[in-house]
Amino acid sequence: MKTRSICTNLLNAAAIAIAIFITACQAPAEIMTAEQLRVFNDKIVQMWNNTNPALADELCNADYKRSSPAGTTNNLGEFKQHLAGVRSVWSNINLTINEAYLNGDKLITQWTWTATNTGLLAEGMLPATGKFVSINGISITRIKDGKMSDELAVWDNLDSNQQLGFTLAPPAAETTNEGDVE
Repeated sequence: MKTRSICTNLLNAAAIAIAIFITACQAPAEIMTAEQLRVFNDKIVQMWNNTNPALADELCNADYKRSSPAGTTNNLGEFKQHLAGVRSVWSNINLTINEAYLNGDKLITQWTWTATNTGLLAEGMLPATGKFVSINGISITRIKDGKMSDELAVWDNLDSNQQLGFTLAPPAAETTNEGDVE
């Protein structure tokens, strides 16, 4: 468990470093002051923790696209449906933004998301586990006209599934016609 946590932290640190390097190679002007960024991030936290659709309208462009291990939303309407779906599966949601960097129109955040699984998983195919999860992730978000226009959110999905009690089983060995294992 400790090794997985160390690997997850190293993966997050490497992803932040790569994202900062990529965005640092460009030199656009900042689009928010430090105070505006703090307020913007506070509203993001409120949107997730309270699943407040009104804040989604305030924070996201109509064509906001979000990609993550949980799936892709292609516009604000789909994203608001995603937020409602998250609330139906998870309770006690708590998003914390641990670090945030703004470079031009790119906002890079390292965050922790905790929640308890109280609803059906995998589009209703698996029962709720009742287990608490803590997920560390990174989002790279493009800001356009003061709102989020697209976001890539990444986290260790294997770790989050293991926290829910799922296991990873190796594939079964294939046999040949003679019964030999390959």
